[in-house]
Amino acid sequence: MRRKTSKIDGGLSEEVSLPSEKKFFEFLIQFGALEQLDLCRPEVTEVAERAKRLYGAIPAHALKEPAEGSSREKLIRALTIQIVILETLSGSGYRDLEWIRNALHEIRTGLREVEKGFTPPIFQARKRSPSAGREPHDQRVVKDTSVMAWLALQRFGMNKTKAAQMVADCITKRRFLPARHPTQKSVSARSILNWAERKSDGSAFDCMAWFHFTSYSPQTSQKRIIADLEEILEAYRDGRNPHLDGN
Repeated sequence: MRRKTSKIDGGLSEEVSLPSEKKFFEFLIQFGALEQLDLCRPEVTEVAERAKRLYGAIPAHALKEPAEGSSREKLIRALTIQIVILETLSGSGYRDLEWIRNALHEIRTGLREVEKGFTPPIFQARKRSPSAGREPHDQRVVKDTSVMAWLALQRFGMNKTKAAQMVADCITKRRFLPARHPTQKSVSARSILNWAERKSDGSAFDCMAWFHFTSYSPQTSQKRIIADLEEILEAYRDGRNPHLDGN
């Protein structure tokens, strides 16, 4: 598939061929494994096979996502599963892995304290440096993803102001950002244009979302782009992977 570039969408040449989204996702896994675990490609494949056998040995109902409960409670459950798996290695010559179990245990304990209304030291926010942004991570995700959708709409010939209004209407309708006042919209077209201008400094986008929004086929509709924006942000808000069709 082919696409054109713009000033702030990554600096690709005018005509480039992109791999499939699946291939790109596999590349990100390989890159992360090399960067974080110093694993080469054959080793990643071996780890994946062993992980399948490991989780396959656990009853499916024990790994099933809880149907109810808050995101924090689900996080506690996920941590508990990993802690128990690590605890099964106790006395098996894997004492060098105890620090991982202990770290996960500290996070789980901290989350339980937060549930009770306390803020343990591990979750105490550091004093923000003058150079740090003022907005939390959730808002940055919404803004960055909105800019990517705005860029995609423009690549299909839409006027930048109209594209900004479509994105703004989506953000407001789905309440991805809070409104400053009950009678106000949470986002305006001008907001989208301002966010895009700030991104023109070359700061990075999320890799997977960036790839998705820059690899549409020429037949992609404007409604599809907005629907994908909604799905990506809904998935982020729900703590799940987005369900996106191939481009």
